Amino acid sequence: MPAVYDNSVEAFNNVASTTLESASFAVGGSNRVLYVFVATGAGTPVDPSAVKWGGSGGVSLSQIGTTIDHHANGKFSLWRLIAPAAQTATVHVTWPSAQDERYFIAYSAKDADQTTPNNTVAQASGSSNTPSVAATSVSGDLVICGATFLDTGGTSETLSTTDTSRQEIEGADLVYEGMGVSEKTATGTSTTMSWTISDADPWGIFALAINGAAAGGYTPRATLLGVG
Repeated sequence: MPAVYDNSVEAFNNVASTTLESASFAVGGSNRVLYVFVATGAGTPVDPSAVKWGGSGGVSLSQIGTTIDHHANGKFSLWRLIAPAAQTATVHVTWPSAQDERYFIAYSAKDADQTTPNNTVAQASGSSNTPSVAATSVSGDLVICGATFLDTGGTSETLSTTDTSRQEIEGADLVYEGMGVSEKTATGTSTTMSWTISDADPWGIFALAINGAAAGGYTPRATLLGVG
């Protein structure tokens, strides 16, 4: 069966600190996987030292893909936890030094393969008002995308997409930065995910197709592609 959306939550703060925690949200269903898109804006931006499910003392996620430096003052990374505990809890992120603006969006999926939850992460960066990237997929795959931008003018810019948006941090939320997470169902071997920013800005974007759990005659995408 193909993977499907379960739940999501966003968190953001513009008072310099080394931590950020989401509100509690529920992760449930069978064959779960949790993804967290994490970004920061600072004079000296750094990668998180820990991303955890279940609060500050919870289970650590692992980074997948590579960090995107979408601006001298911005970093963007993607983290994953296979089989997160089915519970109502928080996502907690820690950085090794105080970051001026911190923000993330967590996205949980269910009915996902527990050995190879997703194909290779597609990622890109640029400077325009149209971030996009193409992820390798098979028709029927759930494809998810996270995009962020850094607004050097501080004009509270906004995001939009023709895909299904699950969470957006934009406008007056942080003023200088924004992020959105979206999804769509793949119809072929390459699925382009895209957003529109209300003005041209430096941006970064991740996209990936989630591999469905084997059940009911469904053939996992990793088997079809011969990759993990």
